[in-house]
This record gives sequence, structure tokens and C-alpha cells, in this order.
Amino acid sequence: MPCCGSLTRAPIGLCGRRTSWPRLGEPWSTASTSAPNGLTTAFAFGYNDLIAAMNNHYKDRHVLAAAVRERAEVIVTTNLKHFPDDALKPYQIKALHPDDFLLDQLDLYEEATKAVILGMVDAYIDPPFTPHSLLDALGEQVPQFAAKARRLFPSGSPFGLGVLLPFDQ
Repeated sequence: MPCCGSLTRAPIGLCGRRTSWPRLGEPWSTASTSAPNGLTTAFAFGYNDLIAAMNNHYKDRHVLAAAVRERAEVIVTTNLKHFPDDALKPYQIKALHPDDFLLDQLDLYEEATKAVILGMVDAYIDPPFTPHSLLDALGEQVPQFAAKARRLFPSGSPFGLGVLLPFDQ
């Protein structure tokens, strides 16, 4: 199944440096532990004392504790059942499925989202992708986002062919 983690970390790529992405089709568990240099994931420290106070599923209390410590507004996860609203509400945190998170990003930051998709297309060499083929692959995990993002790339457009993005310079 394709990894959509690169898109959920899209703001990292728009903050002044080009990121590397895990190979498409790589399982998320492998991608997050073997992330190449330049790919930043969320790290938090000093939250262990909060874990016992968390009321969500015991296997994911460390995630909520880290989010509380870092004053996060959103936890992006496919495992929404481990983050019920009653456990998140005291901390003013929401849990969102990656599809919903990416739809929000597309609505709020259309050009930036388009740039990240083009950056992913440009980064994937083996196998190579077009914006549509990348969105087809991502559609397995984030179908609504993939369908809506397609309109950014009209059929026959030259996007994805050696595009120089602003953060490449």
C-alpha cells in the first residue's frame, strides 16, 4: 500500500529545504523507521510523565502525551478509535484521518500542496510517476484527497517533468 506520510509532512518540505520521500509502496511502519536523511518526522521529548494521565487507548497514550507536551492541535492517524474525542477534548486536540487532513491542506494551501505533489513526482525515479499515477497510488489510502487533487493537474499537462520547485534553489 502506498505511503501518504510524505504529504502529511508536507509543511516540512515547504519550510526551506527539499525533503526525500520513502519509496512509494513501502509500508508505513518501514518508512517511518528507515526514513532517509532529510526526511523529518515528529519527535517530542519530555512527555513520559504525562503518559499515565492520558485516557485514550493504552497503546497510543504516548502519542497523545507527546501531542500535549508539544501543544499540537491535530494528531493525524488512520487509527481514530485509539483517540476518542473525550480523551482529546481536555487538551483541545483533534484526531484526523490522513484523508481529512490532506483535504484541509488542499483547501487552505492549494498551491503549496500542488508544489509538494510535484516535488514527490520529481523525487520518485524508480518507478517514475506522473501526478496522476502518484495520485492513483495514494488513492488507496487517501481516496477523497486523491480525487480532489486531480483537478490540479489537467490531462496532458507538463507537470512533473523535471520541475524546479522554490525550495530547491
